[in-house]
Amino acid sequence: MGNNNSGKNQSDTNKDKSTSQYALDYKRNFDITAEKGDGIVFGYHEASKKTRDEDQATYVCWKHSKDGTIHGWGIFDGHGGYECALYSSQHFLQFVKESHKNAPTGSDWKQILSDAFSQFDQHLGTLHIRGGCTVLCVFYVVSKKQFIVANVGDARAIHTTNNGTTVCPLSFDHTPVNEYDRIATQARQLLETQAESPLAK
Repeated sequence: MGNNNSGKNQSDTNKDKSTSQYALDYKRNFDITAEKGDGIVFGYHEASKKTRDEDQATYVCWKHSKDGTIHGWGIFDGHGGYECALYSSQHFLQFVKESHKNAPTGSDWKQILSDAFSQFDQHLGTLHIRGGCTVLCVFYVVSKKQFIVANVGDARAIHTTNNGTTVCPLSFDHTPVNEYDRIATQARQLLETQAESPLAK
């Protein structure tokens, strides 16, 4: 998500922070102790203690008129610099939150997340942030006991049971190879459909 090769180096970025189109918050909470709420216990810890790190994580919670309480977690793995990952960790889940709140029924998560990803990617394009990042987000709808997982890139979510001995993947990586295969498959299906059309005969 996001990719702007502005040609600026790190020192240039630090020098013009005051005139930048975006602001970064360098205060982070690296440890969230286990919290109990809505019948779940959760917590997270970040291994790196550096704010200006390409690996970022965040957590948000909000309420929806239909869905009730939503817990959301995000992981952002930057490339080409830390700025995109840090900015995304501070703002992306807010885009999801607003997209969800604007959905009257609140149940169409595929559309909610598609809108949020598209809008945030366009937003990043206006900021001229150097580099880009992968995104992995997980949401828990308390009233439905439902998890929603979405990702862009190769960050991965898993679900474990039996004290971690059984692992189930909740997301699948997007890589140049499998994206090429996906596009090639869709193109082949399109060609086959066109060949079967009466107009092609």
